[in-house]
Amino acid sequence: MDLGEIVKSANIPEDINQRCRTCLRVCIKLNALSENVTVCDSSLTLTDLILSCASIQISDFDGFPQRICETCQDTAIKSHMFRIQSENTVDIKIEENETKHSCDSCSETFPTKKCLSKHAKSHHKHQCKPCGAAFETAADLSEHKQQHKTDVDDAARRTCSQCGKVFQYRASMLKHQRKHSAPPNTCGYCSFKPAGPSALSKHMEQAHSHLKTVTCTLCGKAFFKEANLRLHMLVHTGVKKHTCEICGVSFALGGNLAAHRRLHTGEKPYTCSHCGRGFTQQSALRSHEAGHSDRRDHVCPECGAAFSRAGALRNHRKRHSAAKPFECSMCGKRFTFSSERKRHMTIHTGDKNHICEMCGRRFNRSTNLKVHRRIHTGETPHVCVICGKGFIQAHCLRTHMKTHVTNATLV
Repeated sequence: MDLGEIVKSANIPEDINQRCRTCLRVCIKLNALSENVTVCDSSLTLTDLILSCASIQISDFDGFPQRICETCQDTAIKSHMFRIQSENTVDIKIEENETKHSCDSCSETFPTKKCLSKHAKSHHKHQCKPCGAAFETAADLSEHKQQHKTDVDDAARRTCSQCGKVFQYRASMLKHQRKHSAPPNTCGYCSFKPAGPSALSKHMEQAHSHLKTVTCTLCGKAFFKEANLRLHMLVHTGVKKHTCEICGVSFALGGNLAAHRRLHTGEKPYTCSHCGRGFTQQSALRSHEAGHSDRRDHVCPECGAAFSRAGALRNHRKRHSAAKPFECSMCGKRFTFSSERKRHMTIHTGDKNHICEMCGRRFNRSTNLKVHRRIHTGETPHVCVICGKGFIQAHCLRTHMKTHVTNATLV
């Protein structure tokens, strides 16, 4: 049977070469089956990717389209990642059953390295503040601290000659110094020439955020490129290969681990140009700098709320959507954002790690502790614009404002 007969018998139009092999839709952008993609640190062709997900036969001369669309490619990647994740889970279970990890201090055994790492912290009561390293005795900590007592010459070797920034390790300084010599990227959408990578990222968010056309089907987050989306999808797999060697917290992305490490080192490479405040992450700097601006150009078409950043507007619009992709594994409650689910989980775990240093009261959220402290300090940041009365919390101010509306109506 030739191609014409196949097309006719399958009721497929003659423009078959412009269609996706798997969904048979006409698509503007199609990727050849011979192209390579990287999935879970492995490079394989799109043909191999499809064959790993479906029991079909593919050849160069089978009479069917030899390309697939971006949507089907993403679906195949998700399916392949799910299979890999399931296989990894089996490996982990085997390791739990066969391998026991023993504590060097008390000989107690644990099924996984992560459990052992958490247990080991109970023995390490003496911690070095500069680098976060922990030790069992004060003598070990004292010996370790000698490494930080470097002379002037050593400090000079850890100082960037371009901007004068001092780093804890010379390797970190050399990595930072390469940013000064690297040629700045140019904006791909306009003639803007940034002074550095952070300036380009800020420009892209402010000027071209509406061009983020690649959207995650699970959480709705938008990206400029398909490659960024594929990297983002690792977050939804639940696989966290990148583990902090200091505290044991794991992350799906290496970039998130790098940002987390700064919490231990105290490094804040992103500085506000208005007030000089430093931040560990560029996204935190962008949100902070937006607070210095009075411009609110991004308006919600549904409720009229205005925002200084397009990203803040996108997050706000998720509130109007019924989509809640993040589910609590304990009670099934669903949330719009993963951060909301994380806060909710403390209800089940009972963790109250935020302690008031004035009265000892404990809280499960840092924001609750911050509000509580105002009882001791007398701070009232929420002030009525009509009578000048101050309140500790915003909802107290909103309740108070209703009294002015009622009094005005009576008059």
